[in-house]
Parts: sequence; structure tokens; C-alpha cells
Amino acid sequence: MTYSMSDLMQLAVAEGALAVHLHDGEPPVLELAELLICVEGPRLEPDAALGLLRTIAAPEELEELTRNKNALFRHRFSEGVVFRILAFREHDSVRLELRRVRQYEDAA
Repeated sequence: MTYSMSDLMQLAVAEGALAVHLHDGEPPVLELAELLICVEGPRLEPDAALGLLRTIAAPEELEELTRNKNALFRHRFSEGVVFRILAFREHDSVRLELRRVRQYEDAA
């Protein structure tokens, strides 16, 4: 089983999580208030966090990660939620924090 960024963000919304933490070799972790709860399921494969990041990051954001060893940007999720994405290099892998920053209502 592999994870998709959309599924992880949807899980965060459904569970009322403040954030999702992703690191290769570990299962995804939901941040609920002051609790960190591991998602039931497999650990992330090597380079999975970077692969997930590539599905939502613009080329300039990936370049920022390469250049500065970190990148920070916002991602508007299709379910009406904005996530702040923090990506940073740690040793030979990438860690991600997907933090829900606000909900919005479309005028449509």
C-alpha cells in the first residue's frame, strides 16, 4: 500500500488533525491537539516523502528545497482547506509537515 497526498490530507480533515507529519521509514503521524498518533498502515518507503512532495510542489519550491534544504509554501486542498507545507532535508531524506492553516468557502 502506498499513500497519496490527497488521501493523507483528506484523513487530516476527517480526523480534525492540526497536521500530518511524514518521514521515510515511519508511518504517517497525525497531530491532534497535543497528541501525535501514528496512522495504522505501512511505513513510508525510502524517498516516499519526496515523491509525495513532488505531487503538489511547484518546480521553484522543489528548487528551494534543493538550494536551502528547506521549503515552505501553501497548498489549497480541493476539499476547502489550505495546508502550509514545510519540507526539509534531514540526513539523506525529506521530512514533511502538512499543517492545516484555515478553511475557506468557495463562492460558487
